[in-house]
Amino acid sequence: MYKVRLACLEDVDAIWNMGKNVNEFETASEVVYFWPREILKECIDKKDVIMLVAEAENEIVDFIIVNVNLSLKKSEIENIYVLDSFRNQKIGSQLVTEVIKESKKIGVENICFLSSKDHSFWEKNGFLLGEDFKWMDLILTDRFKK
Repeated sequence: MYKVRLACLEDVDAIWNMGKNVNEFETASEVVYFWPREILKECIDKKDVIMLVAEAENEIVDFIIVNVNLSLKKSEIENIYVLDSFRNQKIGSQLVTEVIKESKKIGVENICFLSSKDHSFWEKNGFLLGEDFKWMDLILTDRFKK
């Protein structure tokens, strides 16, 4: 069984270690793949970020990070990742379900996720398929440069 909960400061290293090795998070060859650790720490307990983890046997096996814009009543799933050995066990769907619950509690009316790969997971979880896109990055600080 998995326990899904809000991430805490003690979880940041585990989240960062999982995320830094996921090349699926790459947006451009000059940009870091994943959030700098310091930024993840700053996101804990913020009203404009939902960060959840899933634990199995006291180990974090999955995480999801959501950027919230309360003024626009919209949020965007920035990252979701499940360790390979825990995939296809519906744990990702549990996190998405919890994000939906947390989002509704704070007044979010629309959740989106930008995906360039297989869309079936998102469609199974109620998301509608939009148009293709190109991700564009403008790096303003060295923290996001490789």
